[in-house]
Amino acid sequence: MAESEVISQSSTQKSPHLAFSVSNVKLHVPIQLSFSQPNYKKWSRPFLLLARRFNLQGYLNGSIAPISDDDDEWFQLDAVLQGWILSTITDEVSDLVISSVSTASALWKVIHDLFHDNKHARAMQFEHQFRTTVKGSTPMATYCQELRNIADWLDDVDAPVSEHQLVLQMLRGLPDNLQAQTSFLQFQDPLPSFLQVRSALLLLDRQRTPLGSTSSTTLLAGHGGSSHAGGQHGGPGGRGSSHGGNSGGGGQFFGSSYGDGSSSGQRGGFGRGQGRGNGNRGRVILTTCFLTFFDANVHGEIDHRHKNHTSHKKSKPLAPLSPESVIAASPRVYHVASYGGADPTGVNDSTEAIRRAIGEALQARGREFLYTRIRNLGGVRVDLDGGVYVVSQPLQLPPGTGNFVIHGGTLKASDDFPTGESYLIDLSAGNASLEYNFEFVTFRDLFLNSNLRGGGIRVVNSLRISVDNCYITGFTSEGISVAGGHETYIRNSFLGQHITAGHDPGESHFGGTAISLSGNDNAVTDVVIFSAQIGILISGQANILTGVHCYNKATGFGGTGVYLKTPGLTQTRIVNSYFDYTGIVAEDPVQLQISNCFFLGDAYILFKSVNGVINGVTVADNMFSGSSQDDIVRLDERKGSFKHIDQVTIDRNNARGMNIKSTIARAKSNNVTSSTSWKVDLNHILLFPNRTTYVEYTFFPSEDSFPKHALKSISNNLVVVESDVEVVATVFVVAQQGNSH
Repeated sequence: MAESEVISQSSTQKSPHLAFSVSNVKLHVPIQLSFSQPNYKKWSRPFLLLARRFNLQGYLNGSIAPISDDDDEWFQLDAVLQGWILSTITDEVSDLVISSVSTASALWKVIHDLFHDNKHARAMQFEHQFRTTVKGSTPMATYCQELRNIADWLDDVDAPVSEHQLVLQMLRGLPDNLQAQTSFLQFQDPLPSFLQVRSALLLLDRQRTPLGSTSSTTLLAGHGGSSHAGGQHGGPGGRGSSHGGNSGGGGQFFGSSYGDGSSSGQRGGFGRGQGRGNGNRGRVILTTCFLTFFDANVHGEIDHRHKNHTSHKKSKPLAPLSPESVIAASPRVYHVASYGGADPTGVNDSTEAIRRAIGEALQARGREFLYTRIRNLGGVRVDLDGGVYVVSQPLQLPPGTGNFVIHGGTLKASDDFPTGESYLIDLSAGNASLEYNFEFVTFRDLFLNSNLRGGGIRVVNSLRISVDNCYITGFTSEGISVAGGHETYIRNSFLGQHITAGHDPGESHFGGTAISLSGNDNAVTDVVIFSAQIGILISGQANILTGVHCYNKATGFGGTGVYLKTPGLTQTRIVNSYFDYTGIVAEDPVQLQISNCFFLGDAYILFKSVNGVINGVTVADNMFSGSSQDDIVRLDERKGSFKHIDQVTIDRNNARGMNIKSTIARAKSNNVTSSTSWKVDLNHILLFPNRTTYVEYTFFPSEDSFPKHALKSISNNLVVVESDVEVVATVFVVAQQGNSH
């Protein structure tokens, strides 16, 4: 702070400062600041008022400094302020701040910073919690207080919500049966306050408890007048009338009318009180406008919209539903076609309708959790009902969503859908602070057409996500992108940038990646990839591919079936799969298994050296078919040869029209005359050049003789055996090169 801004205060005042007369600061600041309650603003505001009352705000903001080190009064007043602060905060707060400061202004600032640390991320978290909190089975008072607390937390991190937002969210989070009775409140002008709506909801909640008496009862609100409410089918109430007085109607109310016979169980709808008075027109007070109408003989003018409802029949009122039964009866399937603006023919943009369906489905949040801070929605479903829906923006879920399903239809990107890193369905969470963003979200029976604008599905930092029986096409980036998290399972699905059945004239131009796995513990099972530059790109560990059929783009056109971009730690299994004119590329593979696969059309496996490491690799029991006579397994050592080779087993593969390569060679000599030297060249079989680590040989002479013989050399994969005398013999050799020991 500039010295010119510091105000020196005289230390020669003769009378004591009034601040010394405050014996109990808690009478002025009744709030105890803590981490467990959203009360920073509730605490700081009265504290600032107290400081202003005694003209001490300069001590808090640092604009008043001591004249010298001997300015006793300044230090005394500063100590008083520090005492006030420390006596109105909890021990857990004071333990963090008391030892790091020496003045009231420093103490005030460090407390402010402590409660505003990471405020933007915390605001996002609280905003999500605010938008997704619903009543469920929570008591009404608890539900209202929970929303009030979240709003206070948001205020504490400088992201306040308005009174109107709080009221609307409180009404939006009610169960369906209560929303039907309270929806008119959101149309009031001016909108009722939070306390008014809270009082009304608590009254309604009490009215819904079972009554001990079944006698007819009519509760009226307002100043005089009468009303005919409900009707046997729970319709809108009639107009009331007021005879004299200064009140009149004009207020809205709703009832709970129960009839008998065919109308048994029908809840009463809205009633409109339109009292007419000879005096001034008034407004019914909100807290008295919730009326319960049982079957009383109420006389009055009948609403013309219900001309057939001429009388009320006496019947025993039904017991109101408990919160638990309301939840059980609430719909758990949200049909997109039922929302305004939804076009299941695929002509008009349906983005907002789908978002509303998803938003209402998310209101089904229960109080149980899956993984930490991920709510269990109980398997709530958003159903496309076989419709074709065009979307112009990605469909996103809020982080913390779990046990949720979208299924049964087609989503197509519009011509103005954002290009680049945009996906039709996006499970990413921005700057959310959750350890994992989503869990047990299922996409099933979907046709996704990205319309060459972006990707299909993105899953970021999530647990146990399922993509089942989906057809994804038109992607330019990835059909399915998995980043972070683990246990995303992709099953029984079909992916291709362009729809084709093979031998496509445009195959050389295919681009994109069908599936990208940049995470751990994922599985791709029974999946067909029919057009893409890369079928499956793996840059995470512990993944498994089973029953995959790749004919995405032929190797001759530059395509790759599976690309393992995990140099140094692959830990991937590829089993029982079919590589159709496209193969597998693995960079510095470590712990890789490829077994029981079929490679057609000269498809092969390529090991690419990055740092010269290949370790723990098994390629066994595969079939290869082609016509080029090329090797079934190849090395790319343009960046350096493989030098760190260990536990590599390539064996028991069979080939037709291609050359078998292996790390285990079995061969015999071709000598037909007597000799003292036998050479067996294994280079046409062994994968690695000049690397034979283990040899067994059998010396089989054709004569009845027992010459001395020995292994003389294994250099350059050439096995040399010599004898001490000439003899006609055959040498059988078994050599290995996959182990370092």
